[in-house]
Amino acid sequence: SAASDVYKRQKQASAARDRHFVYYDDLSEMMWNVFRSADVLPMINRVNDEVDNFRAALEWGLENHVEETVRLAANFCVISSMLGIIAEGLTFAESAVERAKALPPVDGDVDIRRQKLIARALLAQGMVGSGVGNIRPATLALKEAIAISRATDDKQILGYSLEMYFTVTSFIKTSDREEDVREGLEIFSHEISDRFGLGMAYVNMARLAAEKGDEGEKQKYFAKLNEMISEMPKSFQVGLFFLGMGMDESGRRNYAAAKKIFEDGLAIFKGIRNLNFQLVMKSEL
Repeated sequence: SAASDVYKRQKQASAARDRHFVYYDDLSEMMWNVFRSADVLPMINRVNDEVDNFRAALEWGLENHVEETVRLAANFCVISSMLGIIAEGLTFAESAVERAKALPPVDGDVDIRRQKLIARALLAQGMVGSGVGNIRPATLALKEAIAISRATDDKQILGYSLEMYFTVTSFIKTSDREEDVREGLEIFSHEISDRFGLGMAYVNMARLAAEKGDEGEKQKYFAKLNEMISEMPKSFQVGLFFLGMGMDESGRRNYAAAKKIFEDGLAIFKGIRNLNFQLVMKSEL
Protein backbone atom coordinates (compact mmCIF):
# COMPACT_ATOMS: atom_id res chain seq x y z
CA SER A 1 0.00 0.00 0.00
CA ALA A 2 0.97 3.65 -0.44
CA ALA A 3 1.12 4.14 3.34
CA SER A 4 3.58 1.29 3.84
CA ASP A 5 5.72 2.61 0.95
CA VAL A 6 5.88 6.01 2.64
CA TYR A 7 6.77 4.35 5.95
CA LYS A 8 9.50 2.30 4.26
CA ARG A 9 10.98 5.38 2.59
CA GLN A 10 10.94 7.29 5.88
CA LYS A 11 12.68 4.40 7.60
CA GLN A 12 15.36 4.28 4.91
CA ALA A 13 15.84 8.06 5.09
CA SER A 14 16.18 7.86 8.89
CA ALA A 15 18.71 5.03 8.62
CA ALA A 16 20.73 7.07 6.09
CA ARG A 17 20.69 10.12 8.39
CA ASP A 18 21.78 7.90 11.29
CA ARG A 19 24.74 6.57 9.27
CA HIS A 20 25.63 10.14 8.28
CA PHE A 21 25.48 11.18 11.94
CA VAL A 22 27.74 8.32 13.10
CA TYR A 23 30.27 9.07 10.35
CA TYR A 24 30.56 12.76 11.29
CA ASP A 25 30.57 12.02 15.00
CA ASP A 26 33.57 9.71 14.44
CA LEU A 27 35.23 12.24 12.15
CA SER A 28 34.82 14.97 14.77
CA GLU A 29 36.55 12.73 17.34
CA MET A 30 39.46 12.27 14.98
CA MET A 31 39.63 16.05 14.55
CA TRP A 32 39.59 16.63 18.32
CA ASN A 33 42.67 14.37 18.49
CA VAL A 34 44.38 16.22 15.63
CA PHE A 35 43.55 19.59 17.23
CA ARG A 36 45.73 18.61 20.20
CA SER A 37 48.55 17.24 18.04
CA ALA A 38 51.73 18.69 16.54
CA ASP A 39 50.21 19.65 13.17
CA VAL A 40 46.60 20.76 12.81
CA LEU A 41 46.80 21.96 9.21
CA PRO A 42 45.55 18.79 7.45
CA MET A 43 42.44 18.94 9.63
CA ILE A 44 41.65 22.56 8.78
CA ASN A 45 41.40 21.83 5.06
CA ARG A 46 39.14 18.86 5.73
CA VAL A 47 36.86 20.77 8.12
CA ASN A 48 36.36 23.62 5.68
CA ASP A 49 35.06 21.13 3.13
CA GLU A 50 32.81 19.34 5.60
CA VAL A 51 31.24 22.15 7.62
CA ASP A 52 27.75 21.79 6.08
CA ASN A 53 27.79 18.06 6.78
CA PHE A 54 28.71 18.73 10.41
CA ARG A 55 25.79 21.14 10.71
CA ALA A 56 23.38 18.60 9.23
CA ALA A 57 24.68 15.85 11.56
CA LEU A 58 24.34 18.14 14.59
CA GLU A 59 20.79 19.18 13.73
CA TRP A 60 19.74 15.55 13.23
CA GLY A 61 21.56 14.44 16.37
CA LEU A 62 20.01 17.09 18.63
CA GLU A 63 16.57 15.76 17.68
CA ASN A 64 17.36 12.03 17.56
CA HIS A 65 20.56 11.14 19.47
CA VAL A 66 20.89 13.68 22.27
CA GLU A 67 23.61 12.03 24.34
CA GLU A 68 25.88 11.12 21.41
CA THR A 69 25.47 14.64 20.05
CA VAL A 70 27.14 16.13 23.13
CA ARG A 71 30.47 14.72 21.93
CA LEU A 72 29.94 15.89 18.35
CA ALA A 73 28.88 19.37 19.55
CA ALA A 74 31.90 19.64 21.88
CA ASN A 75 34.27 18.71 19.07
CA PHE A 76 32.54 21.00 16.57
CA CYS A 77 32.73 23.86 19.08
CA VAL A 78 36.53 23.46 19.29
CA ILE A 79 36.78 23.21 15.49
CA SER A 80 34.57 26.31 15.07
CA SER A 81 37.37 28.46 16.49
CA MET A 82 39.50 27.41 13.53
CA LEU A 83 36.83 28.43 11.04
CA GLY A 84 35.76 31.77 12.51
CA ILE A 85 32.21 30.51 13.24
CA ILE A 86 32.54 30.54 17.01
CA ALA A 87 29.03 31.76 17.81
CA GLU A 88 27.62 28.77 15.96
CA GLY A 89 30.00 26.33 17.68
CA LEU A 90 29.07 27.71 21.10
CA THR A 91 25.35 27.56 20.37
CA PHE A 92 25.52 23.88 19.34
CA ALA A 93 27.56 22.99 22.45
CA GLU A 94 25.18 24.88 24.77
CA SER A 95 22.09 23.26 23.17
CA ALA A 96 23.58 19.78 23.44
CA VAL A 97 24.49 20.23 27.12
CA GLU A 98 21.06 21.64 27.92
CA ARG A 99 19.29 18.73 26.22
CA ALA A 100 21.56 16.12 27.80
CA LYS A 101 20.87 17.54 31.26
CA ALA A 102 17.13 17.27 30.57
CA LEU A 103 17.34 13.54 29.71
CA PRO A 104 15.86 11.07 32.20
CA PRO A 105 18.48 10.25 34.87
CA VAL A 106 20.60 7.11 34.54
CA ASP A 107 22.92 5.29 36.98
CA GLY A 108 26.38 3.86 37.26
CA ASP A 109 28.70 3.71 34.26
CA VAL A 110 26.02 5.04 31.91
CA ASP A 111 25.74 8.19 33.99
CA ILE A 112 29.53 8.58 34.27
CA ARG A 113 29.84 8.36 30.48
CA ARG A 114 27.14 11.02 30.05
CA GLN A 115 28.72 13.33 32.62
CA LYS A 116 32.14 13.00 30.95
CA LEU A 117 30.64 14.06 27.62
CA ILE A 118 28.95 17.05 29.26
CA ALA A 119 32.24 18.07 30.91
CA ARG A 120 34.03 17.99 27.55
CA ALA A 121 31.36 20.19 25.97
CA LEU A 122 31.66 22.65 28.89
CA LEU A 123 35.46 22.69 28.46
CA ALA A 124 34.96 23.46 24.76
CA GLN A 125 32.63 26.35 25.65
CA GLY A 126 35.19 27.74 28.09
CA MET A 127 38.12 27.32 25.73
CA VAL A 128 36.39 28.83 22.71
CA GLY A 129 34.22 31.41 24.47
CA SER A 130 37.19 32.97 26.25
CA GLY A 131 38.85 33.57 22.87
CA VAL A 132 36.05 35.97 21.92
CA GLY A 133 35.91 37.69 25.30
CA ASN A 134 32.88 35.82 26.77
CA ILE A 135 34.77 35.72 30.06
CA ARG A 136 31.89 35.24 32.51
CA PRO A 137 30.09 32.37 30.70
CA ALA A 138 33.48 30.79 29.90
CA THR A 139 34.47 30.91 33.57
CA LEU A 140 31.18 29.37 34.71
CA ALA A 141 31.41 26.61 32.07
CA LEU A 142 34.97 25.77 33.14
CA LYS A 143 34.08 25.71 36.85
CA GLU A 144 31.29 23.25 36.08
CA ALA A 145 33.62 21.16 33.88
CA ILE A 146 36.11 21.01 36.78
CA ALA A 147 33.42 19.88 39.24
CA ILE A 148 32.05 17.19 36.90
CA SER A 149 35.52 15.89 35.94
CA ARG A 150 36.43 15.56 39.60
CA ALA A 151 33.25 13.58 40.24
CA THR A 152 33.87 11.24 37.26
CA ASP A 153 37.65 11.08 37.85
CA ASP A 154 38.32 12.18 34.26
CA LYS A 155 41.91 13.39 34.72
CA GLN A 156 42.41 14.61 31.17
CA ILE A 157 39.39 16.93 31.00
CA LEU A 158 39.98 17.96 34.62
CA GLY A 159 43.56 18.98 33.78
CA TYR A 160 42.55 20.89 30.64
CA SER A 161 39.73 22.64 32.49
CA LEU A 162 41.97 23.67 35.40
CA GLU A 163 44.56 25.09 33.00
CA MET A 164 41.95 26.90 30.88
CA TYR A 165 40.38 28.31 34.06
CA PHE A 166 43.74 29.82 35.01
CA THR A 167 44.10 31.34 31.53
CA VAL A 168 40.56 32.74 31.45
CA THR A 169 40.77 34.25 34.93
CA SER A 170 44.06 36.06 34.26
CA PHE A 171 42.07 39.31 34.05
CA ILE A 172 39.89 38.79 37.12
CA LYS A 173 42.47 37.05 39.36
CA THR A 174 40.21 34.66 41.28
CA SER A 175 41.58 33.34 44.57
CA ASP A 176 41.61 29.66 43.48
CA ARG A 177 43.50 30.05 40.19
CA GLU A 178 47.04 29.40 41.49
CA GLU A 179 45.93 26.19 43.18
CA ASP A 180 44.24 25.13 39.92
CA VAL A 181 47.27 25.70 37.70
CA ARG A 182 49.49 23.73 40.08
CA GLU A 183 47.00 20.86 40.21
CA GLY A 184 46.88 20.82 36.39
CA LEU A 185 50.68 20.67 36.24
CA GLU A 186 50.68 17.77 38.71
CA ILE A 187 48.16 15.85 36.55
CA PHE A 188 50.13 16.29 33.31
CA SER A 189 53.58 15.82 34.90
CA HIS A 190 52.85 12.75 37.01
CA GLU A 191 49.40 11.26 36.46
CA ILE A 192 48.74 11.10 32.72
CA SER A 193 50.85 11.48 29.61
CA ASP A 194 49.42 14.32 27.50
CA ARG A 195 51.66 16.75 25.59
CA PHE A 196 48.85 19.21 24.91
CA GLY A 197 47.96 19.45 28.59
CA LEU A 198 51.60 19.64 29.65
CA GLY A 199 52.15 22.53 27.23
CA MET A 200 49.16 24.37 28.70
CA ALA A 201 50.54 23.81 32.19
CA TYR A 202 54.03 25.09 31.27
CA VAL A 203 52.61 28.26 29.67
CA ASN A 204 50.52 28.94 32.75
CA MET A 205 53.34 28.22 35.20
CA ALA A 206 55.51 30.70 33.27
CA ARG A 207 52.71 33.28 33.47
CA LEU A 208 52.20 32.63 37.18
CA ALA A 209 55.93 33.12 37.79
CA ALA A 210 55.78 36.38 35.80
CA GLU A 211 52.81 37.59 37.88
CA LYS A 212 54.84 36.90 41.03
CA GLY A 213 57.96 38.55 39.57
CA ASP A 214 59.93 35.29 39.83
CA GLU A 215 62.21 35.58 36.80
CA GLY A 216 64.16 32.35 37.49
CA GLU A 217 61.00 30.24 37.69
CA LYS A 218 59.62 31.89 34.55
CA GLN A 219 62.78 31.14 32.56
CA LYS A 220 62.70 27.52 33.76
CA TYR A 221 59.27 27.02 32.19
CA PHE A 222 60.18 29.02 29.08
CA ALA A 223 63.09 26.62 28.53
CA LYS A 224 60.73 23.62 28.79
CA LEU A 225 58.34 25.30 26.36
CA ASN A 226 61.01 26.17 23.83
CA GLU A 227 61.92 22.50 23.74
CA MET A 228 58.28 21.63 23.00
CA ILE A 229 58.01 24.31 20.30
CA SER A 230 60.84 22.79 18.31
CA GLU A 231 58.93 19.47 18.37
CA MET A 232 55.57 20.90 17.27
CA PRO A 233 55.99 24.15 15.30
CA LYS A 234 52.58 24.02 13.58
CA SER A 235 50.39 23.41 16.59
CA PHE A 236 47.59 25.46 18.10
CA GLN A 237 49.44 25.00 21.40
CA VAL A 238 52.51 26.90 20.25
CA GLY A 239 50.34 29.81 19.08
CA LEU A 240 48.82 30.01 22.56
CA PHE A 241 52.30 29.90 24.07
CA PHE A 242 53.35 32.95 22.03
CA LEU A 243 50.17 34.75 23.08
CA GLY A 244 50.90 34.08 26.78
CA MET A 245 54.56 35.07 26.46
CA GLY A 246 53.68 38.24 24.55
CA MET A 247 51.13 39.27 27.18
CA ASP A 248 53.76 38.71 29.86
CA GLU A 249 56.35 40.93 28.10
CA SER A 250 53.70 43.56 27.37
CA GLY A 251 52.54 43.52 31.01
CA ARG A 252 56.09 44.34 32.05
CA ARG A 253 56.27 47.12 29.43
CA ASN A 254 58.84 45.31 27.26
CA TYR A 255 56.88 46.40 24.20
CA ALA A 256 59.53 45.67 21.54
CA ALA A 257 60.01 42.10 22.82
CA ALA A 258 56.22 41.66 23.07
CA LYS A 259 55.70 42.88 19.48
CA LYS A 260 58.19 40.33 18.13
CA ILE A 261 56.54 37.50 20.09
CA PHE A 262 53.01 38.52 18.96
CA GLU A 263 54.23 38.60 15.34
CA ASP A 264 55.62 35.06 15.71
CA GLY A 265 52.31 33.95 17.22
CA LEU A 266 50.32 35.64 14.46
CA ALA A 267 52.41 33.75 11.87
CA ILE A 268 51.52 30.45 13.60
CA PHE A 269 47.79 31.23 13.68
CA LYS A 270 47.89 32.34 10.04
CA GLY A 271 49.74 29.13 9.18
CA ILE A 272 47.04 26.98 10.80
CA ARG A 273 44.36 29.41 9.55
CA ASN A 274 42.84 30.06 12.98
CA LEU A 275 40.78 33.18 12.27
CA ASN A 276 39.76 33.79 15.85
CA PHE A 277 43.26 33.86 17.33
CA GLN A 278 44.63 35.84 14.38
CA LEU A 279 42.26 38.62 15.50
CA VAL A 280 43.36 38.21 19.12
CA MET A 281 47.03 38.52 18.10
CA LYS A 282 46.35 41.52 15.86
CA SER A 283 44.55 43.29 18.72
CA GLU A 284 47.70 42.88 20.85
CA LEU A 285 50.05 44.28 18.18
